[in-house]
Amino acid sequence: MIAAGHTSIGVIIAEVVRTALPSTPLCQQALIVLVVAFLSHYLSDLAPHGHYKVNMKHPALHDRVLLFTDVVAVALIFMAIVVARQGFGVELLLVTIGIIGAQLTDVWDWVIVDRGWVGLKGWVAHHRRFHQLIHWHDVRDATGKRKGLPIGWWDVWQVAAMGLALYLVLT
Repeated sequence: MIAAGHTSIGVIIAEVVRTALPSTPLCQQALIVLVVAFLSHYLSDLAPHGHYKVNMKHPALHDRVLLFTDVVAVALIFMAIVVARQGFGVELLLVTIGIIGAQLTDVWDWVIVDRGWVGLKGWVAHHRRFHQLIHWHDVRDATGKRKGLPIGWWDVWQVAAMGLALYLVLT
């Protein structure tokens, strides 16, 4: 999945919680956003979605630019829009928490664990198997290795999520 899809869903969750629960204390709003955004990652991974090809162990310069744009720049764009419209406040905090919650699983599995900062054993290995299991739509290459679907028409829902997130932060 492209990270922008998860980012957008985190933004949507933050905006919905902020507007639907305005009298709820900020601590509780933040906790709700974090938990729901975290769980949204697994739900959105269940939907068929494509992945672009990047060598995460040794990314080339163009792969680094692609990853930076997908993971960091999209999040910064959403946050910049919120700051431009509302300043540094509750909305920015909740949007940031939504993005972090929605991205946490992939950052954990494909950055922290893959780089060996945490060993792939015990509950970490169980989580990795679960995370891969929910990607039921993955394909296998000629050698039998699991690969994500390529980016394709099935990713229209990610584009729709980005559009809805943009609409919510702009209105």
